Amino acid sequence: MLRWSRRLVAVVVSVCALVGAVRLIAPATSGTTGEPPGVRRQLTFLRAALDGLSWVELGMREA
Repeated sequence: MLRWSRRLVAVVVSVCALVGAVRLIAPATSGTTGEPPGVRRQLTFLRAALDGLSWVELGMREA
């Protein structure tokens, strides 16, 4: 029983490592644009966050 469970754990760890390696090596782009999925949404969020921080900085300088 102990030997079987050790082999199962070894197989699970090996599969996880293999999946991780494939995700690092395989290109993350999709579609015809060649962009990774979700990049435009992330950039939109970051732009809004930076704009908000800029307004806070300006407000603190005027105070």
